[in-house]
Amino acid sequence: MPDPIFIKGEKITVKDDTGHVNFIGEEYITLTTNRWKDDNYMTGYRETNVLVNKPDWDSIVYHERGKDE
Repeated sequence: MPDPIFIKGEKITVKDDTGHVNFIGEEYITLTTNRWKDDNYMTGYRETNVLVNKPDWDSIVYHERGKDE
């Protein structure tokens, strides 16, 4: 089975975690589950990210794909 095509910012669920795709790599992606404003950080916000390894990609639920079709 070919690797899925991920879209940065797309809403997905993996196991018990729901969030948005943040980083896309060949062996893993990161899923941002929480983001909050923090002026002490260079980016202006902090976030919680979950590492999703390639073996878990088969269990991903896509929330927004196919809605416009």
